[in-house]
Amino acid sequence: MGFMRMSDTKISFRLLRSALMAAVLVCLLTSATTLVFAQSQASTGQISGVVRDSANAVINGASVKVTNPATGFTQTLTTNEDGLFRAVLLPPGSYTVEITKQGFSAATSTVEVGVARTTDLSATLSVGGKKEEVTVTAEGVEVSRSENTAYVGANIVANIPLNGAKF
Repeated sequence: MGFMRMSDTKISFRLLRSALMAAVLVCLLTSATTLVFAQSQASTGQISGVVRDSANAVINGASVKVTNPATGFTQTLTTNEDGLFRAVLLPPGSYTVEITKQGFSAATSTVEVGVARTTDLSATLSVGGKKEEVTVTAEGVEVSRSENTAYVGANIVANIPLNGAKF
């Protein structure tokens, strides 16, 4: 009873080796995914904000369309129940943000997105069916936190040497 046959030992060794290989594979895939995600976060920025009406009440369900006119890159999202939105993983550059909601006039704004920066945008939609353009100016200054950062524009990012990488 206490002795194992030679064939049992080989099977146990094969199972142990297979389990070890599976564990190594899982570790490699996890670290590769983390590196890719971290790299994408380090080369992009985001726009976040709140949409309100003229009475300062939040507007949920508003459509927010973020477009980079130079590249044609577009991201469309909807405000949540608190009127908040966040467009993430945006390549650096100038973006046009158009906010619409049925029964309200549309608001359009142009903002700059930098690497690893969040550009805040607050928009107010007025009640009405007539179409008028509202320009909202957003600054990338936050008074709620302080960080040492440097703005990296689209031209600088475009001219970074890639050390032989070809895309």
